[in-house]
Amino acid sequence: MSHDEDLCRKCGRCCHMRMVVHGEVFVLPWSRCQYFDDKTNLCSVYDTRFEVRKECLTVEQGIQQRAYPQDCPYVKGMSMYRGPIAVKSVEEAVNYTTWW
Repeated sequence: MSHDEDLCRKCGRCCHMRMVVHGEVFVLPWSRCQYFDDKTNLCSVYDTRFEVRKECLTVEQGIQQRAYPQDCPYVKGMSMYRGPIAVKSVEEAVNYTTWW
């Protein structure tokens, strides 16, 4: 499946760092990629992002790894998609999963 990058709203939320705890994906809102420009909400190395930052994801990889927020146009209409859970701290992510 190929996705049109023009769907991107340039919100920057997929540029936040994520962590996985017990199979659940958590987004860390306070931590963004070093190449994210807070003033423009854009990637400062977008055209060369795959060469500059090996962790950068294609749209398809972002969907598979649950990088996109639930309201992202890339995942609109995907009934089985679950976006990452935003937490205020790493401890909150760990505590969130302890009751499972």
